[in-house]
Amino acid sequence: MIYDTLKLTQSWDLTVDGLGNIASATGSEAVAQDVASACRTVQGELFYDTSIGVPYPTLVWGKTFVPQLVRSLLEDAAKTVPGVVQAQATIALDSRSRILSGDVSVIDENGQALNATF
Repeated sequence: MIYDTLKLTQSWDLTVDGLGNIASATGSEAVAQDVASACRTVQGELFYDTSIGVPYPTLVWGKTFVPQLVRSLLEDAAKTVPGVVQAQATIALDSRSRILSGDVSVIDENGQALNATF
């Protein structure tokens, strides 16, 4: 499968290639980036399809933190990316700042292992 997406910087902004055009990511880099995007997307955030995203507002925010639930939600989000067949999330919650971080290890349809940090 040929797969590409807009390439984003570490601060999640668009970037340009050597010719000044908007850069794109391809292959495993694109899949890993899209997995990270899927995990960062809040359900209801995308005006063109409010069903897409992790249901943070209804199941996570303002609720008792249940790590197993959050890992499951992130793994489900990762599996929405074309070509991803398996996902395993590792998370960390900074209790002082209340910031969730982690990564999702995925296996694509070619059997390649990828890691996406969010």
